[in-house]
Amino acid sequence: MKPFKLLLICSALALAGCGDKGDADNQGTSPTGQAQDMTSQAMDTAQQTAADAGAATEQAAEQAGEAAEAAAAGAADMADQAATAAGDAAAGAAATSETAPAAAPAADVDLAVGKSVYQSKCMACHATGAAGAPKLDDKANWEPRIAQGMDTLNKHAIEGYKGAKGYMPPKGGFTSLSDDEVKSAVAYMVQESS
Repeated sequence: MKPFKLLLICSALALAGCGDKGDADNQGTSPTGQAQDMTSQAMDTAQQTAADAGAATEQAAEQAGEAAEAAAAGAADMADQAATAAGDAAAGAAATSETAPAAAPAADVDLAVGKSVYQSKCMACHATGAAGAPKLDDKANWEPRIAQGMDTLNKHAIEGYKGAKGYMPPKGGFTSLSDDEVKSAVAYMVQESS
């Protein structure tokens, strides 16, 4: 019985959708035709939307790629500029260190007095290297000391200093020397050793 009912329903639907074509054209489209037209329109709209979305995605990807390339180029330019600036700064610092000693004698010292004090008191150690004293003509040995600055050199010469490389007694062992005489002797040795 069930197959018979199904056959009747299918026949009725077939008759309803398959009427005279001329009648359907004259009276409008049948419900089945309308459904087919709507389905066709929906498919056309979906295809167009998909095509538009694909084009938009492609355009967005293109723009993103261009933006990424521009950003990378900008970053590379900035890195080049930074490297150039760092190189220039290093070159400038090297040129400065070659042309000017790290410690410069103060303007108020008397280099003539310094030379006299050096020859009469300091030369015994600083000409021979006794007790690890840097020799007057040994620039490599003076360089790290000069880099500490005049204040440190004067303090070590006046107060005394014991380091890994040697010993400097206060005022070179000549406590009768004034601080200014010691500073002048230090300034003279720095000038002669840089």
